[in-house]
Amino acid sequence: MSNQNDDKDDDLSINVVEPDENEWKKFIDEMKYARALEYVLQNAPVRAKDPEKKKKAAQMALSTMMKIKTSEIPQAVNSIPVAL
Repeated sequence: MSNQNDDKDDDLSINVVEPDENEWKKFIDEMKYARALEYVLQNAPVRAKDPEKKKKAAQMALSTMMKIKTSEIPQAVNSIPVAL
């Protein structure tokens, strides 16, 4: 059975990306919520084995989505590139 430390080591060996919290906060502070969401999605740690990395990114995405006004959701969603 693999433990969490092994998962973190595996993440280093496969070059896992993850969103930088400071970069994300800049977008939030500037109220660029669609851009913040796009940033988190582009840098999602999908290859990570460490569940904490995935949890942190999910929390960032959810926090961002909660800041978007209901009337602005279609515009925010449509502004995200299709490739994501």
